[in-house]
Amino acid sequence: MFSGANVKTVMTHGHNHNSMYGVGAAYSKTDAERFLRKLVLEHVLTEELHVTAHESACCYLRLGQRAADIMCGERSMIRG
Repeated sequence: MFSGANVKTVMTHGHNHNSMYGVGAAYSKTDAERFLRKLVLEHVLTEELHVTAHESACCYLRLGQRAADIMCGERSMIRG
């Protein structure tokens, strides 16, 4: 969703209509991964790791404890 990928899962669940869809399209894969890791480390996002019935691992990102601060404009992740 962050990179704006047009994959079936994103489209099926309507994530392409989310205001955050594609905001990271200008980032390289490496920079996007660094940014998302920073958000996890600063508790803006949390990771949930699940092992499926077929013993493969799936990781999900969810809003973290500090996500509301950014969404309300009380905090910014961009420093200028």
